[in-house]
Amino acid sequence: MWEWGTFDFYIRNRPSSAQDKKIVIVGIDEADVHRVGQAILPDEIYASLLTKLKAMQPRAISKDIYQDLPVNLGHEKLEKFFQETTNLVGIQKVVGDERREGVAPPPVLAKKRTSRS
Repeated sequence: MWEWGTFDFYIRNRPSSAQDKKIVIVGIDEADVHRVGQAILPDEIYASLLTKLKAMQPRAISKDIYQDLPVNLGHEKLEKFFQETTNLVGIQKVVGDERREGVAPPPVLAKKRTSRS
């Protein structure tokens, strides 16, 4: 027990480490949803955000939001971003509830994946 106590003491009293600027996570919270006024954000917002992130020249960008259908204005802009961005990773829900319902990736990203195979 004394070893755990000593370890805990040193962990709690160690100097704060500097923020790692190599990784950025952009989240969407309830305040964002209320600001936009709808639960599912329009494609225009995602396209704008992803374009700003791409301008920072990251090694990779991941859009970790299930979305297989267009949402309002800006869908063409988002599709164009998907087509032009080689370092973009999207997601697909393959395991669902008891009926095994999933969510397909956006069609543009699905085409890019099959063209690389």
